[in-house]
Amino acid sequence: VVADLPYGVNTEEEDIGLAELWSDALKAMITALMDDGDLVLCLPDRSNVGRRIFFFTHRIFVTQQVLSLAEQLGREVIIHADMVPRPTFLFRPPFYWESGTALRRSVLHFRMRIRRGVPSPKQ
Repeated sequence: VVADLPYGVNTEEEDIGLAELWSDALKAMITALMDDGDLVLCLPDRSNVGRRIFFFTHRIFVTQQVLSLAEQLGREVIIHADMVPRPTFLFRPPFYWESGTALRRSVLHFRMRIRRGVPSPKQ
């Protein structure tokens, strides 16, 4: 699943509605992942035009929310081991997608699998 959810930077959307959209979307995306599935999210990292970026779209907050939802939904996030040959600093997370005139974006990548031997959570 690859997603670039609305950030609320160019809208007058109320933060509570946008926060609920993010929470619901993250839950739906994690639920939709197949075993050993990937979730790739594009997030705002910094505004170059002085626009406010909501806290619930920041990579640290989203990372914690994804980890928490994965746990609740009976998933585990797979942590990748080091690769050989070792990648240069250019190819290590966090990744960024930048527009000099508007936003710098973070790109987060999670790989998840279904937790074995644990009953399915009630949805």
